[in-house]
Amino acid sequence: MSKLAGKWATAVKLPIGNVESEAEFFVDGNKLTGTILDLSNGHVSEIRKGKVDGDSFSLEITFITLVGDMETKMTGCVNVDDMLVGVSENPMGEFDFEARRL
Repeated sequence: MSKLAGKWATAVKLPIGNVESEAEFFVDGNKLTGTILDLSNGHVSEIRKGKVDGDSFSLEITFITLVGDMETKMTGCVNVDDMLVGVSENPMGEFDFEARRL
């Protein structure tokens, strides 16, 4: 079983503060599927183009925001402390994120 599979509390670090969500990841070989729940508005988004390579992953997701739909790419890895760390990239820029297992 992949270390990535399961539920995670995530925080994307923006200049105006953290954007928090809950992710649920399912791993089948090198395929990553699941959902991300935006805690600010309750919207659940399906993961697209999810890939796993060892402890690293990438995915695409559409977040619903006050300024409209935001296409986002996320890449990261599971670190030694069983935390996720990575980068979230959208039209506004690139932002670090981290997640802890729920």
